[in-house]
Amino acid sequence: MKRLIISFLLATLACIFVCTAYAAETVTVGGDMTIAKAIEALGGKGGTIVISEPASSARGFTIPEQEGDLIFTGAELTVGGHISIEKNTNGNTVTFDMPLKVKSGTIRIFGGFNSIKFTEKFTVSGDLEFYGGVNAVKATEAGCTDVPKWTEENKTCVTELPYSITVDNGTFSVFEGGNFRSDATAIIGSIAAPVEITVNGGTFGKEVPFNANSALKLKQTFSVSGMNILADDATLTVNGGTFNCPIYVLGYMGQTTTTAENNSQYVNSDRKFYAADGDITININGGTFNTFEVSAAQNAATYSQLLRGNYKVNVGKNAKLQSGIIFDATQVKAYDGKNEKAEITYPSSAKIEVKRFDSVNGKTAKYDEPERFAFIGDSITQGSGAVVGISTNYEEFSYPAQILTKMVELGEDVIVSNYGCGATKVMDYSGLGYTTGLTYKLSMEESDADIIVIALGTNDASSTTSTYDMGRRLYEEYKAFAKGYAQLPCTDMVYCTSAIYRVSSDVPAVSGTRACQEIAARELAAEGEKCTYVDLYALTLEKALGGFLLSSDDLHPHVSGYTIMSDVLYDVIRNGNTEQKDFEMTDIYVSAKGRATGMGTKEDPTSNLSVAFGKAAEEATIHIIGEYKYDKISSVEYGFQTPMNVKKLTIVGEGEGAKLTVNCQYVFVNSDIVFDNIALESKSSGFTVLLGYHNATFTETFKSEDLTLVAGVCTYADDKASFWYSSKDSADFDNDCEININGGKFTSIIGGNITSSRSRDSAFGTYGGNMVINIGKGATVGSNSRSGAVGQNYITGSVTMNVGAWGNTSEIREFALIGSTNGAKEYDETRNTGSVKINILDGVSAKIAITGDINKDGKVSLIDALEMLKLALENKTVRNTENYYGITSYKVNNVENLIPLTVK
Repeated sequence: MKRLIISFLLATLACIFVCTAYAAETVTVGGDMTIAKAIEALGGKGGTIVISEPASSARGFTIPEQEGDLIFTGAELTVGGHISIEKNTNGNTVTFDMPLKVKSGTIRIFGGFNSIKFTEKFTVSGDLEFYGGVNAVKATEAGCTDVPKWTEENKTCVTELPYSITVDNGTFSVFEGGNFRSDATAIIGSIAAPVEITVNGGTFGKEVPFNANSALKLKQTFSVSGMNILADDATLTVNGGTFNCPIYVLGYMGQTTTTAENNSQYVNSDRKFYAADGDITININGGTFNTFEVSAAQNAATYSQLLRGNYKVNVGKNAKLQSGIIFDATQVKAYDGKNEKAEITYPSSAKIEVKRFDSVNGKTAKYDEPERFAFIGDSITQGSGAVVGISTNYEEFSYPAQILTKMVELGEDVIVSNYGCGATKVMDYSGLGYTTGLTYKLSMEESDADIIVIALGTNDASSTTSTYDMGRRLYEEYKAFAKGYAQLPCTDMVYCTSAIYRVSSDVPAVSGTRACQEIAARELAAEGEKCTYVDLYALTLEKALGGFLLSSDDLHPHVSGYTIMSDVLYDVIRNGNTEQKDFEMTDIYVSAKGRATGMGTKEDPTSNLSVAFGKAAEEATIHIIGEYKYDKISSVEYGFQTPMNVKKLTIVGEGEGAKLTVNCQYVFVNSDIVFDNIALESKSSGFTVLLGYHNATFTETFKSEDLTLVAGVCTYADDKASFWYSSKDSADFDNDCEININGGKFTSIIGGNITSSRSRDSAFGTYGGNMVINIGKGATVGSNSRSGAVGQNYITGSVTMNVGAWGNTSEIREFALIGSTNGAKEYDETRNTGSVKINILDGVSAKIAITGDINKDGKVSLIDALEMLKLALENKTVRNTENYYGITSYKVNNVENLIPLTVK
């Protein structure tokens, strides 16, 4: 027993010693002890700073993270700069128990997610703004290239610890429970833990005019969330104080750019950081409300969210409410299938307006939901280019904002959300796919929109026109993207808009993108999905060509241009005018001497081939008058594509000397095509026309120099990031086609695909259709070794080549040479189960290089198999590589695969 008593006494003494050693310290400010030195003297352990006489800090100061509570008390403190408290990690409280004077201008206190208390002694002289979170760091890098760095930066803008804010006194022009974002690049943060705000006194906001029906409520006033996401429970209790401003739970987030989103990956990583599904309680027990609104969310055409949890408002009899004050629960809506509600109780004597609560004073209420709109897009939807004076003002002058303003002025009850995110693409490559970002998650989960308008694709345009693969991929991904929105339970309609005109000869009228969008949207509509195609390109083209749409960057509309877009889209939504009447033409005339705004008629030709492509009907003829050069504006030799939404295109020259010069390496043909009375040239070496297994005719009057003609596509390795070529996964075709070549000079003619690189897993596709290639006497064919009736692919169908012209010194190969695979996947000749037939017409002296004819006696026999076996055993390099798919050294398995050919 005695031993236990002694042990207890020793433990008690030790506790007293420890507690004394770590007792909170008190530091007095005065003389040489400045406020900054006093903070430093505490050593981060917490304590009390006593201001014995009025003191000042010319530049403001930063308070490091403390191990214990921190109290400022005493005489008045004058500050000339912002006060920042480093982010809380251990649940401390910082108390301001002294008068504060603002030296000049506006200063801000950043609470750093610490618990904050402003006591009755906290009076304020001057303009003070308070933010319970942090001053969100600006994202100085456009792309999230340093992921660890920006993940840590993003974490500083997120709290996962509960905190509270208590106000007994003070005057605040702005009071926000969360972060401050100084501009559109500032990182997006999140309150991912319960927050409690208790107001016992103080004055909030400035007395400013307030319009309850305003479409754009962009003024920072009083909100629980601040300029970030509120992703957990929150409680606001008002026992006193005076409010000269609206009160919001979800406040105005501010402008947001791709730079901010790309560097907010921590918030983007988990829905616990971005889903506003916490329970919200507002208790108004007292206070004076010289305001017009206590609302769940601030209304503006920006990123917006719905509160998904329970929303309870309790108004007591001691609250002094301005007559007609609005309590609004419009932005409270449970997830589909959930039962969370918005409830309000208030004294029957209170003269207030209640909007969209599910329960009012215990009774179930009925109301009509507003019509909700979500605009999905890139920088054009976001509002880049909407410059007023020297500042860009997305929120007021983007086309979604202007649509919102128009609808509200017309008395329509709507909520409009702008989920535009600059530089984003439909296709996910280069780290800018729309579906990878936070904006996408908010639009899918938080908008609950009835009407969705998709305006993506402009940033996909350059890659879409560079290869068949990217065109196909855009079509597939755009269709899946739109379908995802159409299948949301809330959605009534998805408007799939085509990319608008842009001034760039690298991007042929965004014709490839526009065609993919049109095909995908029309297919979705035919399949019963809630989708409608909107030809925004056609609906705005006249204004674009007239100089009334685009700003000086020739890409983004200016303010008046966004007005044009808003008028057009309003007409689409309300009146169903989704396409421009009589826009498509069967005959379009193009001349370098024409007008960019030309009608495309013979009398008024257009000088823009891109525009001509965009106006082409399903079967159309492009008439080239004189010499026309289709140039590019960058150094990258992209190809250009003929329209994907055209079934048959004829390009014909008018009169003598008509010429089309394309300053690129590849021309991608997306429909049946005819070249007539026209010279086709390029300054790029290796100029190639890729037919994509479409029917094609080159008439006797067609002219070309050193042109490679490929019946199929140009393939590469299965690499999503490579967008010049088609991947092996999209290199298979089975459609029949007929190719008639009656004029022109060709370096090589290849009846299938070509492979651009075999340094990796070679992209050997398979052709399973029936192809006929007719080469007339008017054509000239060189002796290039790449030629072959079958290309660098497998064949399970048939190819028939009727040869009326060929180079005199070269053989006509059945299969184009495969060549060395450089250690990559080898060519599997057993997959060639189809037939190849070459008919040499009268007057052509070339011989056929029969695949497997090793000894070149004009047939394949057992002798060839023995000859191949001998070469394989001797490990000798083959001299005549055209004899067996271009393989330069044989293996025993090659001999096994050759033997069946000897008995055909």
